[in-house]
Amino acid sequence: MNILKVVATYVYDDFRVTFTSRADGAFDVRACDQEGAVATSVFSVPLSETDLERAVLQFARGHGASRKATPSKPTTRDVGGDGPPTMNAEQLGGALADALFQGDVAAAYNHARAHADDRERGLRLSLSLANTPALLSVPWEFLYRAPRFLASQRRTPLVRLLDAGSLAPPPEIHQQVRILGVVASPTDLAPLDVAQERRRVEQALAVVCESGRVVLDWLEPATPRTLRQNLRDGNYHVLHYVGHSDFTEQGTGVLFLEHSEDRRSVPVDDTLFANLLADQRMLRLVVLNSCEGARTTLTDPYAGVATTLVQLGVPAVVAMQFEISDEAAIVFAEELYTNLISRQDPIDASVAEARKAIYSEVDSVEWATPVLFVRDPEVELFRFEVPADPDAVPTAPPGAPPAEPSSAASDGAGAGGGQQIAATTDDETEPVPAAGGWTKRRRLLAGIAAGVLV
Repeated sequence: MNILKVVATYVYDDFRVTFTSRADGAFDVRACDQEGAVATSVFSVPLSETDLERAVLQFARGHGASRKATPSKPTTRDVGGDGPPTMNAEQLGGALADALFQGDVAAAYNHARAHADDRERGLRLSLSLANTPALLSVPWEFLYRAPRFLASQRRTPLVRLLDAGSLAPPPEIHQQVRILGVVASPTDLAPLDVAQERRRVEQALAVVCESGRVVLDWLEPATPRTLRQNLRDGNYHVLHYVGHSDFTEQGTGVLFLEHSEDRRSVPVDDTLFANLLADQRMLRLVVLNSCEGARTTLTDPYAGVATTLVQLGVPAVVAMQFEISDEAAIVFAEELYTNLISRQDPIDASVAEARKAIYSEVDSVEWATPVLFVRDPEVELFRFEVPADPDAVPTAPPGAPPAEPSSAASDGAGAGGGQQIAATTDDETEPVPAAGGWTKRRRLLAGIAAGVLV
């Protein structure tokens, strides 16, 4: 008996918000919907810098300590204080949403959402932050319009857009996604359990590695020299870093690798890191995660590095804005890989689904930890030449008719050459592609979750 395999595929309208700094400390907002209609307003961060910093640091620390036998101690200066939480996630997200969605911008977003729903599409919120670095440290992923956190929903994903630099064409993935794992534990910094980190990554990748869809290599030792040497062939699609982070005297982010002889720390600033990666034409994703790096200032040390890498031409960068627990990291990893590799879903839909998995299965705050930076939210990161794994998607209901050939199948839009149908798992109907609805297939690869481990 023929069984119709159903593939969840997502088409989005884009709602792009651009900020411009004002002399009074606020920001002019320009919102543009899919049809080109423009709305404007003014945005002010709804909390004072001190209160926002305190709230962010409470979120960054509260969940991590509860899952460790010995609570971690921040290794850099603490400017946030240890008082009671300023507000919960809904309150912070609601305050951010009220400040962003007001007046004409609120009306425009509501109209765009209704228009997308009518066409069975999702609505992606793209926050253009390249020209307003002061807003990079705002935890936008908490944006909350009751009863939903936008970034945790496939229908309303959120991406941080760094519209700078150039894009290379996507490589064709015929067999495997190749990931280079970099775990650095210098002897002069707080020790990391490298063996445990590797186990976590391998556990997260076990299913896709066993299926032959992913190859994971480890950089040993994690020195600047070995990193350069391993990148010489230029055949890695994903690089993820697990280790320590800090700031230079100029306030920019710095990562630490190891010295080849005594394994003491070697600082790698964003310029050096970018130069080590600049020849990697196959590299489509970089994942940055600090194992001991619970946030200790309002400024996110990875934001500057992510911006540099996007300017360099890396299409997508994932960074953890807070420390993330082992349990949340593994749930996030497994859900991401199922969606990104086996199902070959878009990156924004996959990240949203993985966040939802953390929210429903692990923690009501940690789900907002992963941050996705992109050069172009519509970019095709990979062109998969292997079909989606049929075991990773649900089958059609009993009695469903066989799939008919379609134009989508003939032009490569259909995973596995079948008809694109929505696999509905929530109460709402999932967005499906209309005929000719999109030409850029935003496929992503494996590897994001490999770097979310603490």
